[in-house]
Amino acid sequence: MKNFIFYSILVLFVFVGCKKDKKKPKPIDQTIISTTWLTVGVKQEYFNETGSKLFEHSATTGPQYKFSKTSNTVRITENNQSVEKTYQLEQSKGKNYVVISSGTETERYEIIDYTDKTMSWKQEKSNQTYEDGKLAAKLVTQIDFHCPCRD
Repeated sequence: MKNFIFYSILVLFVFVGCKKDKKKPKPIDQTIISTTWLTVGVKQEYFNETGSKLFEHSATTGPQYKFSKTSNTVRITENNQSVEKTYQLEQSKGKNYVVISSGTETERYEIIDYTDKTMSWKQEKSNQTYEDGKLAAKLVTQIDFHCPCRD
């Protein structure tokens, strides 16, 4: 009987002790983002109200983002056209974000993955149009970057 109680308690501790901890993302480091990032992939997925995919668009190139090391500015260059905007890094509910602003226009991206050489952003928007003005309930965009200066 003593063995039964002992093993029952032991099994209880094993199950309680095996509870998985939620993995918290590491905070984004200013030195990681403060460089030039080349867009190497853009994927846009459009969904209806029930979550079914309506349309998908992918590209392998896009703008270059050069984040300043000394100020919160980012120079975005595409097709030989550049624009300078401000940016800030945020953390909210355990997630990292980059917020890029210019005047009244603000874009907020979740930083879903990053290393010294790669970074991925994700953004969700409601009620977006696609392909000939069709309306989707949600647009999910993922942008993948590579930092060639760290190769």
